[in-house]
Amino acid sequence: MKDVLALTKVLIKNTFQKSLKSERNIGKLLLYVFAFGYIGAIVGYLSYQVIKILIQINQEGVFISVILLGIAFFMLLQAIFTSLNTLFFSKDLEYILPLPISNIKILIAKFNVLIISEYLLELIVGLIPLILYGYMTGVGYIYYIVMVIVLLLYPILPIMLSSALVIIIMRFTNVIKNKDFVQYITVGLTLAFVILIQLTTSSQTEISNVDIAEKVLEANGLVLLYEDYFITLSPTINALLNYDNLEGLKNIVILFAETFLIYAIIIHIASRLYMKTVTKGFSGGTSKTKKINNRKDYMKKGQLKSYLEKEFKVLVKNPIFFMQCVVPSFLFPVIMSIPLLNIFNDQTVLYSFMEAERHIESTLGLSICLSIITFFFMFNFVSITAISRDGTNATFMKYIPISLYKQCIYKILPSIILNIVPQIYVVVILRLIFPTISSVILIYLIIIGILLNIFQSCLMIILDLKRPKLVWYSEYSVVKQNFNMMFEMLFGVLVICISLVLAIILPNMSIYVFVLITALLVCVYYVNMYMYKNQNKLFKKVM
Repeated sequence: MKDVLALTKVLIKNTFQKSLKSERNIGKLLLYVFAFGYIGAIVGYLSYQVIKILIQINQEGVFISVILLGIAFFMLLQAIFTSLNTLFFSKDLEYILPLPISNIKILIAKFNVLIISEYLLELIVGLIPLILYGYMTGVGYIYYIVMVIVLLLYPILPIMLSSALVIIIMRFTNVIKNKDFVQYITVGLTLAFVILIQLTTSSQTEISNVDIAEKVLEANGLVLLYEDYFITLSPTINALLNYDNLEGLKNIVILFAETFLIYAIIIHIASRLYMKTVTKGFSGGTSKTKKINNRKDYMKKGQLKSYLEKEFKVLVKNPIFFMQCVVPSFLFPVIMSIPLLNIFNDQTVLYSFMEAERHIESTLGLSICLSIITFFFMFNFVSITAISRDGTNATFMKYIPISLYKQCIYKILPSIILNIVPQIYVVVILRLIFPTISSVILIYLIIIGILLNIFQSCLMIILDLKRPKLVWYSEYSVVKQNFNMMFEMLFGVLVICISLVLAIILPNMSIYVFVLITALLVCVYYVNMYMYKNQNKLFKKVM
């Protein structure tokens, strides 16, 4: 037991090393509070609206069933990604395997890390809605004690099932010899799932309270369907609904027994498969390299072309980087396009857009369009991870005969290019929805967007240089466990707020556009001068 606890502690430190080792300060604390507060506020608001409607029809208990089913599916999906990286593609394996620790203890420690990681997500998707439910329905304090117990036990089953599935696939297909293939398949299936959900939920553009209630009750029907297969779902629901009587206590005992039994069975079976797979294939889990046997491969390329090609290869050939840095630039426009398909089929919505057309050419309309573009930019993590993605190999930048300033520019070019995709998307959609919109407005939007794109990309690589995450144990942690992502989010929120405030203060379009373009030109100039004059100082932490 001591070995498991010690190994779990080490693995958790490795997993969250950036957060645990970074300095504590008020600014960072405020950023964490803002991030969790922002996401929590959205979840809380949606939960509040649903609970309020269900109370009106005396069906508030349905909310618990639906939210628990949602947690289960969310954990199943999320655990597929985390288990792949934690169990098979983390760099700590080469240090753990030679240790005098039994196979089953290693797997238990790995599973413990997975479960603890999912608890952080459960705080938002599970704890907030259930606390809100308790407050709005006036339950007793015992409910909150029961809630904490079930939230600690409930996620274990979906996490174990996802992990066991991944272990079985990796063992019997032996695809660990090409980890890129495995992760590309995972990415593709996930994207297909997201788009499918968006398609099935976009059939209605306006939903009344009655519609919401019907949808929730339909979801409760799914709970009744899946509770026979997801055996911990029923006792969890009953424990919360009967928190103040013996029936609730009975279901807590059942939940604990079922969870412990499933945990023990999966650990016992999976430990053998897992260690055989890891010891056989992890050292060979890289992609095949291309043999250079053509004279054309040796032909000299331009400096910019070669560097840019290298950056795109790193982004595209690595499935984790591809999913986290490249895919959002294409995925978000696709997801947002699906609901727009219903606009031309719904006369009420179409009329509303026709009414909005006369306001689109105002400063506020331009600011809203710019805010949408900025929102897309917030999910492009290419520049903010430009140095961190290289890991310990980033020191190579100091030894090649290219100035550090030029390398920074080359590294942000993929980010700038990818950001052009959502920008073009917004312009095209505006032209389709508002055919009479002035071309001048679209030109303004393109110019401001390009300048903002350049400024943000330059600023983000500077932040990455000042706070690089060079020591990481899986590509997954470069983005998901990199606190620098929050700075990009905060920058986007700040830009949106400034553009909206200026639109209100400066109702004249010419003055508004002049102020924005001038401010962005000045920002781009000074941020580039800063990079050029301090290039050696900026790379001080790259070692």
